Amino acid sequence: MSPWNCNRPSRARTSVAVALTTLVGLAAVSIATSSTSCVHAPAASEAGSWYQISAGLALEHVPSPWAHVGSAPADADVVVGVHLRQHRLAELEARVSEVSSPWSPRFGQYLSRHEIDDIVRASPAVRKQVHDWLATEGVSIVRDAADHVVFRAPAERVQRLFRTCLSSLASPHGSVQARAVHASVHVPAKLKDEIDLVTGLYHMHDIRRAGKTKPEWTAADAAAAAQAGPVASIVDPTGQHRCISRSGNVWRNCTAALPTCGCMDTCGPANQECVDGTYYPVCPFNGACGNGSTCCEGVCVPAAKCKSISQKKVTPEVLREFYHVPRSAQAVHPNTSQCVVAFNAGGKQQRYNEQSLKNFLDFFSLPKASVTNVYPFTSCTGDGCEQTESDLDMQYMLSIGAGGDTGFWSMPEPYEWILEWAQEVSQHDNVPVVYSISYGAPENSHHDRIAYNVRANGELVKLAARGITVIASSGDNGALNTADGSVVAMFPASSPYVTGVGATMFSQFPNPACRALDSSMCPMGEAVASTRTNSLITSGGGASLAFAQPAWQANAVAAYLSSGVPMPNITVDPRSQRMVPDVAINGNNFQIISGTAWNGTNAYSMSGVWGTSCSAPTFAGLITLINDARFLRNLPAVGFLNPTLYDVAQRRRGAFNDIVVGDNFCAESSCYPQGYYASVGWDATTGLGSPNFNELFEHLVTEALVAKNTTAAMNSAEAALSLNGTIMEAVHSAQSYAKEAEDAASKSNGDSTRDIAIVALVFTILTIFGLAIAMMRRRSGRASLDAPLFVTRPESSPSVDLTARTSGYNVMT
Repeated sequence: MSPWNCNRPSRARTSVAVALTTLVGLAAVSIATSSTSCVHAPAASEAGSWYQISAGLALEHVPSPWAHVGSAPADADVVVGVHLRQHRLAELEARVSEVSSPWSPRFGQYLSRHEIDDIVRASPAVRKQVHDWLATEGVSIVRDAADHVVFRAPAERVQRLFRTCLSSLASPHGSVQARAVHASVHVPAKLKDEIDLVTGLYHMHDIRRAGKTKPEWTAADAAAAAQAGPVASIVDPTGQHRCISRSGNVWRNCTAALPTCGCMDTCGPANQECVDGTYYPVCPFNGACGNGSTCCEGVCVPAAKCKSISQKKVTPEVLREFYHVPRSAQAVHPNTSQCVVAFNAGGKQQRYNEQSLKNFLDFFSLPKASVTNVYPFTSCTGDGCEQTESDLDMQYMLSIGAGGDTGFWSMPEPYEWILEWAQEVSQHDNVPVVYSISYGAPENSHHDRIAYNVRANGELVKLAARGITVIASSGDNGALNTADGSVVAMFPASSPYVTGVGATMFSQFPNPACRALDSSMCPMGEAVASTRTNSLITSGGGASLAFAQPAWQANAVAAYLSSGVPMPNITVDPRSQRMVPDVAINGNNFQIISGTAWNGTNAYSMSGVWGTSCSAPTFAGLITLINDARFLRNLPAVGFLNPTLYDVAQRRRGAFNDIVVGDNFCAESSCYPQGYYASVGWDATTGLGSPNFNELFEHLVTEALVAKNTTAAMNSAEAALSLNGTIMEAVHSAQSYAKEAEDAASKSNGDSTRDIAIVALVFTILTIFGLAIAMMRRRSGRASLDAPLFVTRPESSPSVDLTARTSGYNVMT
């Protein structure tokens, strides 16, 4: 694949305001430049001409660490998106279902971006009305797309355009944004049915990167944990204790603890677990058991008995071995591509350390990287940017999806989130086909946030229609409990067009009936990653507030809900809502190399990272390897994964390792009263389970090739039979002509007989030729299936020095 070579024009920034923020504090922003008067609502005389699209951004919805610092300067640079209604979105979703469903005859026949634009394009009349409106203030159009317009203008003009008032919000990292804080936002009334959303004015996204490094435990932390007591016991909301059997978690009314605990069926007292036939207390949150005990996978046991593997250091070699990925597997097809997506969380630009990436690949003897930075960036030190998340993403995507052309797409501005990123991707033909996103924001019942997520989902539909795979982490705070007592999912993992990935951790208790610390019955397996069992994070999952349940997920979710596993208190019906995650993979104690300098030196350190942000790029790398194998066999990219994954889970039981131990009640620093439990089959902690790569490969590559060749053979046979039928009709005609020739022979000269005989001979030759074509086409349909699963890239093949590959997209075309 050719390098992506488009450069985004630089964006003007309020440098004076940023400098003053950095030097003299956040309050200085309000006096950096003179402010202008603004109108909070249209005048009475024009009230009928305007429609309120939003009540504005409430201060309680401004995420940390942003702070309100006064009125926006009149010349503050504001970028605004006007998103027009996609009237034919349902038609596009139907097309996605056709090209993404493995049982569909149109599977893999993806659409081009131009075909997609033709489906969602706003009418010329609506587009003219929007342009005429924006022209009244002479704004500068940045992008004029089929279904949205992005423009930039000084705050003073934006306020007049939307009949609103803008304030400044600043982060401690020097970033300043103008927003309509407690000020309504209006659009022309004649466009109210044509404008879905306006961005850049009343949204501030609570973007959270999924990933945590191990902190130092302080005396204050220990004291706080001691006051909090042990983690919550494993008890369902009705007060019933968990009973454990070999078939997974079952739920029955345990009125009293059994006098002794065993392996087959256990009902135990609160805050205790049965291990080796004895009840032991669950670990305090800080893991400090005391009395000579140690916290062993969430249970305080005598130190001599613990052989815990939950904190096993995870490296690319460990992952490949556990998930059955051949050590030699690497991508070689020129169209194999993948990309890490990063967002500006809390006003800090996300970057990775190029030298650290090189050191990591060298340390683990992995192939050199071919990397394109979508937005060229310079050295970054101090508090101006964040590297750990992107170092993790790049190092593990490139180590698992080794050999694939890789992009690093870091959205530079704080106001840019999933919608803006997906729209940028949709503007280009030549883009990567697999994306990994280690960021999320909690879904929220607030109208403006739901509207944003719904419109962003429409952009993700476009990517699915093009055969693009989007993978996102499900979050690190378990079943995220909200102030109103319900639990919410994280977006974009909750989008039906994104594959949500949860996190597991290695465990010596992979079977709920096997809690014997020294037993050979307990090989290394997986459990839900949870702070309850010594992880630093808890895998996220749950029901979406905004998106309905897709047909491909219905059977899996119905089985979970009917299993008897207790469900938390949620404001939506899980039987009708999109549920996450879809799959899971290890996300515990990933070893990365973090650079200490950007000056090209080899100074680095190895450290552990925990989170679903470990899981997303790892799973994405596996899909890159599968895509590469498909490309080598003239198969299309797997594209939008979810229908295929759920189909595979039904057809090949060994394709996923079922995770049946654990729950997601806990967050990073406390445990919630509500959450979801792991169970047999799909569940809201680890989805379908973790991938068994060789089984997935067998289904998505080998069997797909067989199916393709079988279809081709059948088509060839049908064509040949049709051709043969035509030829046979001609032969019968020739035979008729020959009979006529015999009759004519006695009545005329021999020339007529000779001519007709020649015709008969020609038809006979065509018959033989047609049969030969049919045989050849049948044989061509049986392409060789004994090609190697992976082709190892030769050592002499050219590789691109990643430090030289800094050109990127011109995303504003």
